[in-house]
Amino acid sequence: MITEDRRVWTAGASFAHIDLMLSLTARFAGPQLAQQTARYLVVDQRASQARYVIPAFLAAQDSLASKVEGYVRRRLARPIDLEAMASSMGTSGRTLNRRIRRATSLSPMRLVQKIRVDAALHLLDTTRLTLPQIAERVGFADSSALYRLLVRHTGKSPTELRSR
Repeated sequence: MITEDRRVWTAGASFAHIDLMLSLTARFAGPQLAQQTARYLVVDQRASQARYVIPAFLAAQDSLASKVEGYVRRRLARPIDLEAMASSMGTSGRTLNRRIRRATSLSPMRLVQKIRVDAALHLLDTTRLTLPQIAERVGFADSSALYRLLVRHTGKSPTELRSR
């Protein structure tokens, strides 16, 4: 939805102005601020997409990062091994690590964690699943680990996030 050609940025589709604003915020002020902004401005209007704006934007910067995002989303509930992921994409773990860090400023496993947390936030917004059920669906063996990550990621407990 976002295209960049040197200093010219454009966005298309409905709510393009929001996507463009979030992309520019992520690029120039950091992904955390963009994600927090997305939560405050977009979640209610675009619950089905808001949690994915930042990972998708980050991954779109590099074709390999985009493949990683798809790989993780297709295997969300399963354990993800860096070497197996790299091998499935025809590259080495070292190359995968370098490219993901360059595209997202995250290690591959941090990107996996971020995608899982974003998926958990989406499920909190759109379902009545319990935290252990959500943890299982997004690849966390322990719901307390997911709880801690949600608090660290959002500053709110899952109960607070659900009651918004």
